[in-house]
Order: sequence, then C-alpha cells, then structure tokens
Amino acid sequence: MVTVSLTADSRAWGDATLSCSTSTSSESAEQANRSGWKKSTSAPRSRPSQRSALSHESTVSSSDTEVVRNHKKSARLSSEPHALQLGLTAEQVEPWQRFPYLNYGYRRGGTYLQCLLSLFSLHNETVNAWTTLLSVVMGVVLFFDTVSSLRCSWIDFSPFLLAWAGQTLHGPLSVGYHLFMCKSPVVANRWRKLDLSFILVLNTCATYALSYFTFGLWFTLVWTSLVASAAALGIRNIAALQPKQQLDRRRILGMIGLTCLGYYIPLTLRGLAALALQRKVWPELGIALVVLGCHFTGGLVYATHWPQRHFLGVFDLGGFSHNLMHIFCFTAYNCAYPYLSYLYSQRGEWEAATSGALAWASWGDAASGAAAR
Repeated sequence: MVTVSLTADSRAWGDATLSCSTSTSSESAEQANRSGWKKSTSAPRSRPSQRSALSHESTVSSSDTEVVRNHKKSARLSSEPHALQLGLTAEQVEPWQRFPYLNYGYRRGGTYLQCLLSLFSLHNETVNAWTTLLSVVMGVVLFFDTVSSLRCSWIDFSPFLLAWAGQTLHGPLSVGYHLFMCKSPVVANRWRKLDLSFILVLNTCATYALSYFTFGLWFTLVWTSLVASAAALGIRNIAALQPKQQLDRRRILGMIGLTCLGYYIPLTLRGLAALALQRKVWPELGIALVVLGCHFTGGLVYATHWPQRHFLGVFDLGGFSHNLMHIFCFTAYNCAYPYLSYLYSQRGEWEAATSGALAWASWGDAASGAAAR
C-alpha cells in the first residue's frame, strides 16, 4: 500500500511538474516569438542566398581592386626611365629612333638629367645639339654688340629685338629635341613638335625684321600677318603628329620654305633695287645671295640624305645631312644682325633713292599720258 501511494504521489508530482514545465516552455516560446518579432522588424536577417551574393560581390570587388592596383603598379614600373644607353646600332633601337643611312651612335632611355649630360658624350645628336647651342650663343653676342652702338627709337629697335627673340626662343627647344628624343616616343614627339613649331615662329620674326627697313612699318605689319597665318596653319599640322610617326622630309621643307618666303622676298627685292638704283652689289644683293644659297643648300642635303647616303658608316657621328643643314641655316641667320645694322645706317639713302625712283616713274607716266593726248 505504501508503495502504491508513493507511486501515485510521484505520478501526481510528475504531472504537476510536466504541466509546470509545459506552461513555462509555452511562456518562454511566446517571449521568444515576441523578441524575435521585434528583432526581425528592427533588423531582418539575411537569407542564405543573400549572404552568398554579398560575399560574392565583395570577392569580385576586391579582385577588381587588386587588378587595378597591379595595373597601376606595372604602368608605373614601365614608365620609370632606364639608364641611358650609348653607342647603340640601328638594329638595337626602335624604328622611330632611326635616321636613314645612319648605322651607329644611337641612344636609348635615360632620365632627363642623363640625356642632358649626354651633350658631353659623342653620339649622332651631339653635333646637332652643339651647332644649335653655339648659334644661340653667337646670336646673343652679335645682338648685344650690334645694339650697343645704336641710338634709335623703340620702333626702329623692334627689328633687332624680334630677330633675336625668334632665334633665342627656338634654340633651346631644338637643343632639347636633339638631347631628349631618346627618352621615349611620347617625349620625343613632344619636343619634335616644339622644335618644328618654333622654326615657323622664328621665320615669322625674321619676316618682320628683314622687311622693316625695306617696306616700312605698315606694309611690314600686313606682310608679317600673312606669313604668321601660314605659320599658324603649319603649327596646326605639326600638332597632329603622333609618337613614332616618321616625318615626311619634303613636306616639312615645303612648309618651312613657305614661311621663309616672308624674308626671302624683301631680301631679294632690296638687293635688286640697290643694284638698279644705287649700282651696289654688296651688301644688299650679296647678303640675299648668301642667305638664299645657305638655305637652298641646307634644304637640299637634308632632303637627299647627303653625304651619308653615299658613304655608309663614315658620317654616323658627325658631318651627315642634318648637321650640315644646321651649319648652313644658322650661318645665314646670324648674318641678320650686321645686315640690319647696315640697313639702319642706310635708311636715309634708301628713302631718297626710292623717292627718286617713284618720282621718276610718276613723271614718266605723266609724260607718256601727255604724248598720248
């Protein structure tokens, strides 16, 4: 009996415990549902598919960032200049660096400082750089020696100033092109365009300088404006040059020669007029022949690649066509300073001679008209 009663008591106690635990679990479940509902309303959980998509996007984004970073690093490393190499053959450099019929003396790479210091090394641009540099130095000496004895107005001084300004602006850019062209195609093209563009600027300045004492101020301004327009068109074409693009030498010579007409014409007219009116050959006609002869000879050897075309390997480091063109053209240009000084000293005689010629021409027209009546 005692055992049965204990068992019944234990069953009753177990039922009570079960009902208590059931009620407790239902209450905790209800609280959990409430708290879970609150959490889900405030910050809903991501589904497994959403979490995988987000992780995939983060992986792709990080991989793209890594690719971009590696690309920038490789571009930076490729843009870093290598040490300057001297004494290379034509086969060791790229085609855009080669000159026709020159087999040796090339450079490649280098920093700006190394390329600048190569001015004191022997290669196939050394003579080009030095002839340009010495021409600028000679122009400075001749300019200051000429103007130191002048006593003139600012407007009469303007031809000397523009002649010197054109040469001084072009010279350093030409030196830079010949020294820095080995660095890279982009750098070479940038300096090439500056060199060619300022040749046209130099010709425009020379047009004003060599026309002023022959044509007078106002006609000189009109004539110079026409030449400047042609130079602007040429500069526009030069700006379209691309890296590694080979130059058409005959086209370049034609473009430069067109702007050279700006001072060929006043030089030639002054020389012929001095011969006809004053019976003088030197210096007017003589200087005109020197300038025309130097430019024609320099352009001819440049266009025909003489003499390296006929003597392969002999003129690789100096004496080839580009060197000779520099020497001829810079010699002609530096004749401008003493010639301008002479024209300034003769301006009174020139005005008298031209006035007499115009008076004689008008008298002849009047006489012929009277005879016709």
